[in-house]
Amino acid sequence: MKQVYKNIILSHNLFRGCSEKDIKKIIIDGGKPLSFRSGDIMETDFRSVGILLSGRGAIYSSDKSRHTLLRFISPGDAVGVAGLFAAKAPETQIIACGDGKSEMFFIGREAFEQLMNEESDGQFRTNLIKFLSDRVTFLNSRIDCVTGGSAERRLALFIKNSPVDSSGCVSLGMSMTALAHALDIGRASLYRAFDSLQSDGIITRDGDRITVLSRDALDNY
Repeated sequence: MKQVYKNIILSHNLFRGCSEKDIKKIIIDGGKPLSFRSGDIMETDFRSVGILLSGRGAIYSSDKSRHTLLRFISPGDAVGVAGLFAAKAPETQIIACGDGKSEMFFIGREAFEQLMNEESDGQFRTNLIKFLSDRVTFLNSRIDCVTGGSAERRLALFIKNSPVDSSGCVSLGMSMTALAHALDIGRASLYRAFDSLQSDGIITRDGDRITVLSRDALDNY
């Protein structure tokens, strides 16, 4: 595995402050990275956690009649943590999106149980509780946004959940066609959404680089 990918895993909030030796032995050596093309379902085994290493992913509800966009994930984001010890699998679907391949590292529940049993200071347990608490807080604040909504809202959601580079800009990381597909809208609707957000003074766009001018206004979507 590439060292940059190992660093992504080691620096994740779930493992912050934990023994690097334990994480390498139990988590990294016990997991596996898989590659997906744009449009592929990024399958995770029930009771496993995935950490995105490269590319992008879009999380949808499993209700095929509505195809509700929930959120986007970027490198370093984890999925499946909430269902790790659940009685049934979460009813969501993750779709790889973007122009290139997306790679995700999968960690089985057994590896997490081993880490809990072998750690001496309980740091991972503390990290896991904090992570789940933050996730519940986030979901509670976003319950009113799970109905998909307008093209503007979908675009705002994508920008809001995209990483910001050192210059303070968001890079789309994909073509307009791929972005429209990820948002499940037409290209014309996507361009209109960009025009709307720009005319409202919320963002500016220069090619595939987005500058957010009003974070509060973006949050309102």
